[in-house]
Amino acid sequence: MAEDPIVATYSGGSVRQSEYETWRAFQGRDDVEAAPTVRSVEDLLIVRTLAEAGEASGLAQESAIRLSLETLEQQAWVAALRRHVADEARISPEEVDEAIAREPDAFQKPRRQRIRNLFLRVSADASGTDRAEVGRRLETLRARALAGESFADLASQYSDSQTRFKGG
Repeated sequence: MAEDPIVATYSGGSVRQSEYETWRAFQGRDDVEAAPTVRSVEDLLIVRTLAEAGEASGLAQESAIRLSLETLEQQAWVAALRRHVADEARISPEEVDEAIAREPDAFQKPRRQRIRNLFLRVSADASGTDRAEVGRRLETLRARALAGESFADLASQYSDSQTRFKGG
């Protein structure tokens, strides 16, 4: 097994390559294997020093601090899991082509439909007779559209909807 080299030392100890890479991954950095930078190592040491001071003073036992630490730990695990999945989930162009060939319908764009309307307003207090009259007018307009008359022209002329300005 390869030795885990020390990449930085400080008065409180040292930082190993594996710790540094975990820190970079936790930060969401894709360049975890890049050479350590002074700033990134300093950031790691600041967080480490604060965590050690919190432990020594007993602050880490307070529920809010514990929750924050647990959240950070969960985020680190999620970052590590994402890296693992990204490393394992490699799909070649050939595999994509095979999947498309097996199920071509699954990769087609859905048919687009343009929905238009022709709206005739009926007041809330309209009588049954008035409502029936509006229904007859709508049926007449529907029949005209089905017979081939321009729906856009019918909507523009008769609709109470604002869509009438765009062809219904």
